[in-house]
Amino acid sequence: SMCGKGPDGTLYFDTNKGLIFFHPDSIIDDPTPPQVVLSGISLFDRPGEKLNYEGFISELKEITLPYEQNDLRFDFVGLHFSAPERNKYKYILENFNKDWVDAGNQRYANYTNLNPGEYVFRATASNKDGVWNETGISITIIITPPWWATTWAYIFYALALISLIYFTWKL
Repeated sequence: SMCGKGPDGTLYFDTNKGLIFFHPDSIIDDPTPPQVVLSGISLFDRPGEKLNYEGFISELKEITLPYEQNDLRFDFVGLHFSAPERNKYKYILENFNKDWVDAGNQRYANYTNLNPGEYVFRATASNKDGVWNETGISITIIITPPWWATTWAYIFYALALISLIYFTWKL
């Protein structure tokens, strides 16, 4: 087949369907970032087992877990139809990670031994051309303290208050 190049850089190809022409600069990167979906939260060592929450994990904004469920695995996926295997991921657990973790094409994050407290898990994905989803996903995880920790805390506060009142009264 014949091919040629015009003065402005346009390429021409003569095919059995007729003449095709395009300008190489018009081939652009894919501007659409992948949608990111949280597909599961499980205990780190039991990834197949669903934690105790109601509804679809992808729609939840917050889950509360007892203190012994503090080894967590988050699974997420970027929905993108052009070369999904080339999506890249990053994630962060706020109040635990200082910075975003670059996960490459790994679609899960593991955390072990989280202290009782409140965390926000966020994840985002980029397409094959490196366009990142600016919004990503986020879910708040609350790990409750064990009952004895709170009981002792209340006793301590009560004693502190009583002694404060006592010393104030003495003065």
